[in-house]
Amino acid sequence: MGVSKHTSLQQRNTKRSSSDGVGDMEKAYFQLCYGSNGPEEEPAKQPFINSTTAPPALDNCFREQVNHRPQARQMPAKTRASDTASEDEWGWGWISKMRELWEDCISVTVHLRDAARCDQYTTPGMYVKMRPFGSDQQLFLAMVNSPHQHRQDGHLEFIVKKSPSSAWLWNARIGHEVQLTQALGKGFQTTHLQKNVDTIMLLAAGTGIAPINAVIDEYAYRWKAQGKTLRLYFGCEGMEEFQLLDQADNWRKAGVVVTPCVSKRCEANKAAGWEGFVCGHVQNAAAKHAREGLVNGPRTAVLMCGPKSMMDSARRELRELGVPADHFLTNY
Repeated sequence: MGVSKHTSLQQRNTKRSSSDGVGDMEKAYFQLCYGSNGPEEEPAKQPFINSTTAPPALDNCFREQVNHRPQARQMPAKTRASDTASEDEWGWGWISKMRELWEDCISVTVHLRDAARCDQYTTPGMYVKMRPFGSDQQLFLAMVNSPHQHRQDGHLEFIVKKSPSSAWLWNARIGHEVQLTQALGKGFQTTHLQKNVDTIMLLAAGTGIAPINAVIDEYAYRWKAQGKTLRLYFGCEGMEEFQLLDQADNWRKAGVVVTPCVSKRCEANKAAGWEGFVCGHVQNAAAKHAREGLVNGPRTAVLMCGPKSMMDSARRELRELGVPADHFLTNY
């Protein structure tokens, strides 16, 4: 990974600026790509493990494998009178794995009860709505694993940011039953980019790495065989977060040029001996490489997921460097 020294996670006081009037669509967007309902939602920072306020079953969340399999239950065709479209029919599954990624994010894997739902996830970047069984409290979560992985094992993997709306999932344990919709959204529609693109820039910040990872797993080897260059820019507060993802080797094996972008603990990471990263934000690193001639603007595509401010800035800077307007893709 180009990292020479590992340090423990440091406490962070990350605060996003508050804003008024966040609408339902923007909340859904923030849930999908940032793991919360928007800028107004900033949970108090608390220790994730060994907390005196944690439920007794919390330690069970971090077993990688269990043999628990909930007894199958009969599901009604509709669970709410307001569900009139087929995409809102709720299926169910159970949590088969949970693990801590970094201080305020966990990885959650759900095994689906209905194997037929595997066919509904067709494009990286799609998402599901998830809720506790029989509840109206729901999350919008993009899949980490690719469609072909999902078809092989019947699981869906998610990255979940700690927030008031996701507290129920953070406090769940392996074997806990959840309800999910079928896969929703358009995902990353890349077909029109196949012939007129040489470089694909993948921009992700925080939990936005989830759908970007799905893109890499689904398409990277194919794009590499077509002679395309893939460049991933992953924004994190510190290199500790990047290492805990434990995916860099897989990305590089797939031919992806990986650039971690450290936004907060840059000098501390340098002092601790970390290497192989740049200081600053994702959009600035991508634009810098474009200005240096590492990419040809008119023949470059940009796939991105993360905070709206990051994506707006990336679009603005890279458009000025010649990337066509229709070469910017989001999954939502």
